[in-house]
Amino acid sequence: MSERLRLVRLKDEFGFTLVEMMVVLVIMGILAAIAIGGHINLRNNAREASVKANMHTLQIMVEEYCTAHDGNYAADTYTFTVESPRNFSNPFSGGNALGNYDSLTEGEVGYDHDTYGSGVYRIRGAGRGGTLLALTLTTGT
Repeated sequence: MSERLRLVRLKDEFGFTLVEMMVVLVIMGILAAIAIGGHINLRNNAREASVKANMHTLQIMVEEYCTAHDGNYAADTYTFTVESPRNFSNPFSGGNALGNYDSLTEGEVGYDHDTYGSGVYRIRGAGRGGTLLALTLTTGT
């Protein structure tokens, strides 16, 4: 009989208790929540950096257009729709990155030109939620 009791006692000592397992699961859940939150922020920052890159690409397209058209800037963003490169896409939606300068949505870039011949243009981009990015490109005048 004592041999049987000893086996029962040893059997009870193997493995983890339910409380220990629950503590481990809670800790893993907290770590996962922290990691996922950081990952989402990194993705949004990368998308906004892509919008800024699109703004610089549009600036190059504007200057190339001006050079090819005797110093005249394009009248609006629509001019560049046909000439835009294949990788010039909205990083948030995957669609077209060109938008209306005055009503940009998330991930779009817009171009506005002074039609009075001053040679001034402005390029803006919209980040997450359509908020305007801190970068605004102009002719420098």
